[in-house]
Amino acid sequence: MSNLPTPAEIIAKANAELNQAYRALGDARDWLLSDWDVQPTAEQAATIRRMREAIGTAKDAINEGRP
Repeated sequence: MSNLPTPAEIIAKANAELNQAYRALGDARDWLLSDWDVQPTAEQAATIRRMREAIGTAKDAINEGRP
C-alpha cells in the first residue's frame, strides 16, 4: 500500500493553496487601497496601478484554475 496522496487529496490541497493565494492577493490589494499620509509620486502611482492590474489578472487566473 502506498503512502502517496490520492488524486482527490492532491486536488484538495492544491485548491486550499489557491484559496490562500487568493486571500493574500486581496490583502495586497487592500494595502494598495490604503489611505496615504502623503501623495505617491508619479512613479509610485504608476507602480500601484501596475500592481493592482497584476493582482486582478492573478485573481482571475486563480478563479479559472479552481475545481
